[in-house]
Amino acid sequence: LRIDTDTLYYYDKTSLAHVTGPSVIKSQGSIVHTTNGFYNTGTDNSELFSRSTVYNGAKTITADTLYSNDKTGINEGFGNAIYVDTVNRNMLLGNHVYYEKHTGDGYATKRAVAVDYSQKDTLWMHGDTIKIHTIDINTDSVRREIYCYNHVRAFRNDLQAVCDSLVYHTEDSCMTMYKDPIVWNMGNQLLGEKIKVYMNDSTIRYAEVLSQALSVQMMDDSIHYNQVASRDMRAYFKDGQLRENWAVSNVKVVYYPIDDADSTIIGLNYTETDTMKMY
Repeated sequence: LRIDTDTLYYYDKTSLAHVTGPSVIKSQGSIVHTTNGFYNTGTDNSELFSRSTVYNGAKTITADTLYSNDKTGINEGFGNAIYVDTVNRNMLLGNHVYYEKHTGDGYATKRAVAVDYSQKDTLWMHGDTIKIHTIDINTDSVRREIYCYNHVRAFRNDLQAVCDSLVYHTEDSCMTMYKDPIVWNMGNQLLGEKIKVYMNDSTIRYAEVLSQALSVQMMDDSIHYNQVASRDMRAYFKDGQLRENWAVSNVKVVYYPIDDADSTIIGLNYTETDTMKMY
């Protein structure tokens, strides 16, 4: 243990060190930067105030108030807390953030935001509560499961979504949304009881809408909308654009054909069928 500080008070009976002013506490597993903090040399517990930061290798957590234990690897921050993992390229933000470095598990509440920038495009997820579960940590096959609930919002460059709850798996880049989800993609809107979205490094690749599916596509005039309703729906994308759409069971379609010469609407087609494949 090494403590570099401007002012140090040490209580021998309780093994408690109190530092004030710019201070650095180095122990076997972590480095602490603080201007006002308590460190128990017997238990390795830290109580840190005034916007302190704990560094655990490539992982850092910063907050107005921080509680950290070097032995257990548990870190808990209150007040604009920010957790960053530069190796696995993700962040967790909230007014209350908990993280355990040995397992890679944690959660955030009160204005919680999870940021995954392990792919070419960054995925932002917001909800009342966000939990992160890490599998095979510290291996080449490390993967994460992110759970968001309630009042979820998700954003990427080519994808925006709202729903009640969401699960995101980094292994297959699949985002599953539950309870009245809505997904927007470059003028297209998908609705259903459950939506599963699969993504490539930088764009949406495939979407599956399960039960009470509805696809809405805005026309160039921003007034008319092509619409497809069915029980289930599968949508395929290329370069972020909707390429192919499958509608399955009880299909109803409202479609506006366009004149190739001057791009004007020349009519309205209404179709009912069992199954439809549309390009």
